[in-house]
Amino acid sequence: MGTIDTIEMTPIHRTMAKSAPTLDLQFVNTMVDDLPAHAVFVLLTNCQGEWPNEGLGGYLQETYPLAYQQYRNLCMQHVDDYNRPNKDLLGVCHMIPVKHNDTLIYIACLFCSYGDGRRNWFLSSKPGRDGKAEIRSNTDIALVQLSQFMAEDCKCSPDLPKPVVYSEMHNAENFQLRRYEIEGLVKRNFRDVVCTWNILDGQV
Repeated sequence: MGTIDTIEMTPIHRTMAKSAPTLDLQFVNTMVDDLPAHAVFVLLTNCQGEWPNEGLGGYLQETYPLAYQQYRNLCMQHVDDYNRPNKDLLGVCHMIPVKHNDTLIYIACLFCSYGDGRRNWFLSSKPGRDGKAEIRSNTDIALVQLSQFMAEDCKCSPDLPKPVVYSEMHNAENFQLRRYEIEGLVKRNFRDVVCTWNILDGQV
């Protein structure tokens, strides 16, 4: 799991609920206004170098365009001899650090599928999303890496408040993962990580 140099960007203006002392998984209907230090946006994504244009992916793409370009550059580095994306990023959690005001936040790219959406048989650049079992397995593996990163990050910065994580239910559904599956994966992989995990269940 690698990282990319911190990116200086225009901050977003949005409020964070108070943190609880243990893992707190909750469904919320609105995006935050004010991001705490080391907050994490989690985005399920593909190996094709494309974030969705709507929902959390569209929001992050518009708010942090340089982070989106860093993600695209990473995908372009993992291609075969014919310049087609390969599959070696599957199951990887790639952290993109972003400078937000005077603090650091992260965008966690979870490579859960080779492609996205329905397959276009006439375009090799539109392979479609993988089978559900593969997506679930790749998401599980990537979440293990994210939990390890966050646990280590908390050790290195013990004076920071409890980390807050944001993901989006619509993003998960685009990869055929249902609410109970996401909830189960998060609880299993983060049971020993002190954090608040908010799943956006409404409009971003």
